[in-house]
Amino acid sequence: YFFNKYVLKTVSAETMPLSVGKFAHEVIELYNKALMAAKTESDIDLFRDIISEQWEQQNNIPDTMYEDINAFLLTFAERHVIDPKHIYGAEMAIALDWDCKEVTWDSPDAWLRVKLDEVSIYGVLAQITDYKTAFYAPSEAELSKTSQGKIYALVFSKLNPYLTEFKVI
Repeated sequence: YFFNKYVLKTVSAETMPLSVGKFAHEVIELYNKALMAAKTESDIDLFRDIISEQWEQQNNIPDTMYEDINAFLLTFAERHVIDPKHIYGAEMAIALDWDCKEVTWDSPDAWLRVKLDEVSIYGVLAQITDYKTAFYAPSEAELSKTSQGKIYALVFSKLNPYLTEFKVI
């Protein structure tokens, strides 16, 4: 992906799913952060504006894919609601060193880096939402058994020791 995008300045058929996933995550990140700033649960018109603006700025995905990607993302937006009172962050980039202390993302001491798509706090419970932008999205039960979800909970717990419960969806 890196070689194709930054050296060849092209996206191959093999890396197209990565480009589409990256685009989707960027749109969702901007949307969630805008909802957080506005302290509102949802706003489909705002989502449409963000998709349109981001599409105009991107140059990796062919225009022929726009309708399908737009439909996919609008379906997400129609079902997506945040809880403004409990949302803690969106697309949180966290890096830890070997001692599980937070370091900057680009630090040479970073041992583990994660991006948490959405985190909400309910008392001592942290709910970590991992958006899946691929064609297959694991069920909540499957996701709770993966090491990815456990790592997300571990990383967030190191920064927030008062939290005692974690749910990854």
